Amino acid sequence: MTDGEEAARQISEGEVLDAPERQIAGEVQQLQVRSSPYPAPDELRQYEELLPGFTERILALTERESAHRIQDEQSQTHAIIALAKRGQTYAFIVVLALIGVGGAGILSGHSVVGLAGIIAAAATVVTAFVAPNLFDRIRKRTSKSNQGELPTGNDSEPAS
Repeated sequence: MTDGEEAARQISEGEVLDAPERQIAGEVQQLQVRSSPYPAPDELRQYEELLPGFTERILALTERESAHRIQDEQSQTHAIIALAKRGQTYAFIVVLALIGVGGAGILSGHSVVGLAGIIAAAATVVTAFVAPNLFDRIRKRTSKSNQGELPTGNDSEPAS
């Protein structure tokens, strides 16, 4: 089998992703680029002859790497959820404290201070829950206008 036939066989079997040809000093050379993390079957046989058990070891290594990546992604997801819950808890405590201080101010005759505390609590709630949705709508509207589309005026999309 000639080199050209071998390259055609490899391309048809999907072993070679990209085989550009180069001409160096009058010779045409074909480069083989593979995307697999494993050696080609012929190379794998040669490795197995040199080091018995190589194939099993490389497969086990790949399985361990996959399991590690899955565990890492799960840990990151759990950490993000825990961070969000902690932030919500702290925000709730701050809002309750502001309402309490505002109520105490009103009851003690300092109505301006009390009202300021209650307004600050309301502003905190608005900032935490309403503002992200408003900013998201503004961002969507801006991106539509930047793409040459006119806004439809229908911003009744569900909040995410």
